[in-house]
Amino acid sequence: MNARRLATLRTVTAIFAPGDARIDRVTELAARAIDSLTPRRRAELQQLLDLLWLPMRHRASGRAALSALRDAPVAKLNAGFAALKRLTLWLAYAESDVASGNPTWSRIGYPGPRHDDAVADPPLALALAHDGERVGADVVVIGSGAGGGVIASAFARAGKRVVVVEAGGAYNARHFSQHEMMMSELYLDGALTSSHDLGVVVLAGATVGGGTTVNWCTSLRLPQTIAAE
Repeated sequence: MNARRLATLRTVTAIFAPGDARIDRVTELAARAIDSLTPRRRAELQQLLDLLWLPMRHRASGRAALSALRDAPVAKLNAGFAALKRLTLWLAYAESDVASGNPTWSRIGYPGPRHDDAVADPPLALALAHDGERVGADVVVIGSGAGGGVIASAFARAGKRVVVVEAGGAYNARHFSQHEMMMSELYLDGALTSSHDLGVVVLAGATVGGGTTVNWCTSLRLPQTIAAE
């Protein structure tokens, strides 16, 4: 990201983020996130930052420009507004460091991550794939999530040589820091995947275990009266 776009992004961040946020840190992280997007989405946001460069040189005109994006009768401009708002606000509250946490946390009453002792997970037979490498197997399963894991297990129990291919990283309980920014390591596209108009955020696991690693839920039996209704 060039200097002009970075300056524009910093002004956008200062407008959206709360006053006690670390604006420079949030801007740096937002720039990295934009650079990591798919080429099409990255080009769209860079084009939007170019469009905002002149009005963002002053805070008042910058606010007016963002309001115009929000209310514009053009879906792509609305989506651009939503992308910048969502990204900068999330980073403002999610970013942290070991020494000082996040300056916004005390205001909202968040004590910060706990420091529980993690139980070591049993080791998995993991290996990094390299270009040109040949691996012999009867079955190759692409993706290690709920579906892929069950399929791999079934074939292995049937005596087949199985290789599971996973694009994401491998983490166990000791790696989970309880810091919200870890989402960028565990989810597809750094947790920035969404529908084209940004109306729906798609949180898909991109790590060993896929959705079984990142998802959790409590299932309560439906009361009979509700079921009858």
